[in-house]
Amino acid sequence: ILYHVQVKTGDVSAAGTDATVTLTIYGSRGDTGSVQLMNDDSGPVGPFERDFNDNFTFIAPVIDQIERIKIGHDNTGTGPGWFLDKVTIDIPSEGRRYEFVCNRWLATNKDDGLTVGEFQLSYSEGNYLHW
Repeated sequence: ILYHVQVKTGDVSAAGTDATVTLTIYGSRGDTGSVQLMNDDSGPVGPFERDFNDNFTFIAPVIDQIERIKIGHDNTGTGPGWFLDKVTIDIPSEGRRYEFVCNRWLATNKDDGLTVGEFQLSYSEGNYLHW
């Protein structure tokens, strides 16, 4: 099934990261596995820059109702700390959108010092069909 993911980096000083970012989506019937987010449209600069939305598309298994995500980075590159604002996941074939408000640092020198976070579903909309 096709997943469209939009990642919003926050608008705070030094929010962006050059580290490698991975995402796992968890649903009521399993998970997508860890997916490295490679930017569809970053242009001349890389993804995950301050106050930018980055868009990704990938194919992964059907996991039914999305419940939570795990997203983070490998702490590589210059200034790898990252302020993640939110993650939005669209599943066009289901007409469904899921939103995860993160609003936190994923950095070894900020908050809890973790570079990976798990986030519960904040909001969802659209039609969902149970087969």
